[in-house]
Amino acid sequence: MIIYKGTFGVPFAWKLCQPDGKTPYNLEGKTVTFRLWRQTDPNELLINGKCVITDAEEGKVEYLIKKGEFDKHGEYWAQFVAFEEDVDNVPFTPFLIQVRNTAVPQEGA
Repeated sequence: MIIYKGTFGVPFAWKLCQPDGKTPYNLEGKTVTFRLWRQTDPNELLINGKCVITDAEEGKVEYLIKKGEFDKHGEYWAQFVAFEEDVDNVPFTPFLIQVRNTAVPQEGA
């Protein structure tokens, strides 16, 4: 996934699925956080923010990117984690985010 340096104020939307990668993970009664860390330092979370669940049955969530969160280019790991009271946390598979300085213009533009 690519995000451009300085991006903020837009929702980062995602669909959380069961381990089969297809079946939506039901988020009813849960809260979800979005976490981001540098590849070189997994113990220091740069983002640990609450998501909005937009469709619980379909596993759809959004995290609103805040100013300053993507101000440095580089490669980062990200992960969504679902929480439910008195139940083990459900960490979803981490994924790579590349923060790039600028968008590359399309050929012929």
